[in-house]
Order: sequence, then structure tokens, then C-alpha cells
Amino acid sequence: MRLAYLAHPVSGLSQETLRCSIAGWVFDVTEAFPDVAFTVPWLAYVLALDDQNPAHRARGMRDDLQSLSRCDEVWLLGGVISAGMRTEAEHAVSICIPVFRVTRGPDGLVREEWGGGA
Repeated sequence: MRLAYLAHPVSGLSQETLRCSIAGWVFDVTEAFPDVAFTVPWLAYVLALDDQNPAHRARGMRDDLQSLSRCDEVWLLGGVISAGMRTEAEHAVSICIPVFRVTRGPDGLVREEWGGGA
């Protein structure tokens, strides 16, 4: 079974909005891709630390990149690629982990290779 790291925009979202969004995404991807295990290690940091504090953000990103390095794939969720998601994706590419963009289409989820764009 593959392990996919789920990346999602964080900045500017309330904790409640983020929780609801991630819950929806996790439900959708687990339904659509039953042969893949998913991890969202950054969520605990976002809920416990202050994303606006540079030291907290740096610690969270450092630890998340360590977690990401143990995954088989990285999935960028949604239509917006944030600066943090780009950092995660570029790190994955640098260590030969494939990166995919996952969006919601009219017929369900669409998973396609990320080409480094927005």
C-alpha cells in the first residue's frame, strides 16, 4: 500500500474552516483511493502552534518535510498551491518522490501529475 502525504493551504484559514476542509478531503480521497494510506502530519502543528510565528512555522515545516520524506507520494489538494505547499512539493521532487495535484471535478476527484505550476 502506498502512503501519500496530503498538502493543503493553511494561511488565512480559521482552525474550524481548516478542520472542515481537511475532513472533507480525507473522506473524499479515502473513498476514491482505497488502496492508498494518507497522512496529514502538519495538521497537529497548525492546530497547536501559531502559524504567524516564524519560529513555530519553521519548526512545523522542518518536521513536516521529515515526515514527507518517508512517504511514497505527495498530493497537493485543491485549486490553490500555497507557498508552503510549493515548498513541500519542491522538496518531494528533490528527493524523487512523485507529486500529484488533486482537485474536485464534475465526475469526482481528478489526480494528475504536478508539473511545478500554480
